[in-house]
Amino acid sequence: MADNTFFWDVTPRIEHDISHVSKMKNCHMHRCNELFFLVHGNVTIDSNADILEVSSPAVLIFNSYSLHRGNSLDDTVYERYKIYFDDTLLNEYFPHSEALSFFKSTGLTAIRLTEKMRDTLVQYFNRYEDFEGDKIGQDLLTTLILYEVHGWCSDKNTITRAPRLSYINDVMQYIVTHYDENITLDSLASAFFLSRAKLVTDFKQATGMTVKNYLTLVRLNSARSYLNAGNTVSQTANLCGYSNESNFISQFTKYFNISPGTYIKKMKQTGEVPL
Repeated sequence: MADNTFFWDVTPRIEHDISHVSKMKNCHMHRCNELFFLVHGNVTIDSNADILEVSSPAVLIFNSYSLHRGNSLDDTVYERYKIYFDDTLLNEYFPHSEALSFFKSTGLTAIRLTEKMRDTLVQYFNRYEDFEGDKIGQDLLTTLILYEVHGWCSDKNTITRAPRLSYINDVMQYIVTHYDENITLDSLASAFFLSRAKLVTDFKQATGMTVKNYLTLVRLNSARSYLNAGNTVSQTANLCGYSNESNFISQFTKYFNISPGTYIKKMKQTGEVPL
């Protein structure tokens, strides 16, 4: 799996791997939510500068824009399913989606499963092939999985890891919803009634990343969505909060190893997302 992996479709996307866990050098994020189902094997998860060792069977919930990476604990083979889905699915199919509390923060939720729970989830995930091309069918199957998993949560088998400083979660959410604005360290610190120095120190301690780098990741993350939707490079730069188009092109190219212009060209040629 590449270090920088992002998915954009509202329709749930499924991955199934049976291989060695790749070593991820850098934390990454997704604009959507991720449900990581570890069927067999063991992994170490680094989420917001917090390390958690997980043994199968287990389910991990990564919220949209949460920082995370996974490494293998040993050289054994692992098996996992992953499903990516947008918040719109929760809003459409869960009128009271606040009940699914593990999608309301930028933290990590880990749920230990019994063998019976594992077998149940495997059956559900194997059903996705039956709904190939059927968006409603896949959406409904995804909601069934989410409700099933949420029902398994308990104090005994569930671990929740939010940023170590609780207010940092609010800062991260603020950045996610205001990335298109002229966010500076001073304006961000002022919004949370903090000194600039305290914000810088606390954010790095809680996430393992600087505020600037997190803001850049969120903006570049969103940029791909805008490009996929047919926006020009100039429009995308503006929508993502870049006052300087050249700066946007430089950062996009450095991070994704492809310029936004070439990205658009390849997408038009192949009809597929290049990355």
